[in-house]
Amino acid sequence: MLVFLLVLFCCVNHSAAFLQVESSSSNAQDIEPHCPKGQFPCNNSDTCVEQRKNCDGHNDCEDGSDEMGCADHNKINYFNNLFRKDQTKIGKRKMQDVVQLKPVPSVCRCSGFKLFCVRQNLEKPPPDLPSNVEELDLSENVLEFLDTKHFQLKEKLETLILKGSRVTLINKDAFKNLPHLKNLYLTNNEIGSMIEGTMATNNDLLFLDLSYNPITVLHPEAFIGLHNLETLDLRHCFLKSLPPGVFDSLVNLKKLYLDNNRLTSITKYVFQKLVNLEMLYISFNKIEKVHLTYWVGLEKLNTLAITENKISALEADSFGNMSSLYKLLYPNLKSLTLQKNELKKATKAVFEPLTSLEYIYFDDFHMCSLALHVRVCEPRGDGISSIAHLLDSVVLRISVWLVAFVAGLGNVAVLVGRFLFVEPNEVHSFYIKNLSLADLLMSVYLFFIAAYDVVFRGEYIHHETKWRHSWQCNLCGFLSTLSSESSILILAVITTDR
Repeated sequence: MLVFLLVLFCCVNHSAAFLQVESSSSNAQDIEPHCPKGQFPCNNSDTCVEQRKNCDGHNDCEDGSDEMGCADHNKINYFNNLFRKDQTKIGKRKMQDVVQLKPVPSVCRCSGFKLFCVRQNLEKPPPDLPSNVEELDLSENVLEFLDTKHFQLKEKLETLILKGSRVTLINKDAFKNLPHLKNLYLTNNEIGSMIEGTMATNNDLLFLDLSYNPITVLHPEAFIGLHNLETLDLRHCFLKSLPPGVFDSLVNLKKLYLDNNRLTSITKYVFQKLVNLEMLYISFNKIEKVHLTYWVGLEKLNTLAITENKISALEADSFGNMSSLYKLLYPNLKSLTLQKNELKKATKAVFEPLTSLEYIYFDDFHMCSLALHVRVCEPRGDGISSIAHLLDSVVLRISVWLVAFVAGLGNVAVLVGRFLFVEPNEVHSFYIKNLSLADLLMSVYLFFIAAYDVVFRGEYIHHETKWRHSWQCNLCGFLSTLSSESSILILAVITTDR
């Protein structure tokens, strides 16, 4: 009981310091007409809901608006594009469609206006292709290089699929005779570089997939002429750098995939002409630093993923500066992913310029305290603590209190008994007393944790950083370590002695 009172006194004595954050928030709410930082208004009332209560499965607004818009559709769209349907398989399922193409080459099959010449060991496209073909699939052939002469004039061809066709070289204007080409799939080939003006005359191209190629070099004018391109996929290539101006022609690009390359940094201002870019993915690279010059020009960007790089620190101006013009760089950014980095250093100033951010993803939930203005922050906990509570699980809370009481009372009883009653074996009694004292320290540690869980209940994220660096937390860690190590040592001595 003495131990419990001591712990309770310490908590009450020092809780005022931790609760300063909450009181300041309350004062801000009295002064400001809107919700204070870290809280969000309900749609049809003046009620303010804290970040941790948004999208937690419980309605805190009368109209339930705190549980609306919880799904990050930007992230969902990413995975939908990541696992695209195989056009070949779709064509096979629809092979019973009425044949619209004549003549059909003997090595091909058709469905509607689609022609499938897959796995035929073709070294070049069939010369007698129908003039009205709209989609041509030449996947898994042996088309080592592509040239203008390989394709006859096909004004109606809109989709060309060349997946896994062992293509190593694409000559300049190779697709010149396909003036209305809109979708081009070149994934899983052996292309090592993209030369100047490869598709300069394909002004109608909307979708270009170059993923899973060993591309190491991009010519600065590799994508010249593609001013209508909307999606560019460069995933799983061998790119180590991005040449200046390589994306300058892509003024209507909306989605850019640069995942799984070997980028160690981003060339300054390389995205400055991508004024319509909405989604940028540069995950699974080796980027070590983030600088605001990387993002200049991305006025319509709403999704940025920098997952699994080697970013260890974010400077205050990594995403802009509230006191400079850079704060207007990305007014539409809604989703930011920073998971699986080595992020150790960051401050609130890093995320303040991102005023429109609605979803942010870290590895550790305590990083959410740096972005309290963001409505949805993941993860919400680590299995023990969460944004709301030091001890998140009810079972865990009860267990900590129960073990603390039982261990405390039991070890106090042992100590009192050993001091009141004389034992004939003094050495054995000495061991038992020390073991009991070591276990009692663990009880004190559990009382501390349980008591501070009560102090922080429902608002742990506001105090998490200050708590982890406080002397109380350090004392708890010391007591836990001392208790565990002492118990093991004493048990080892007792075992050896016997």
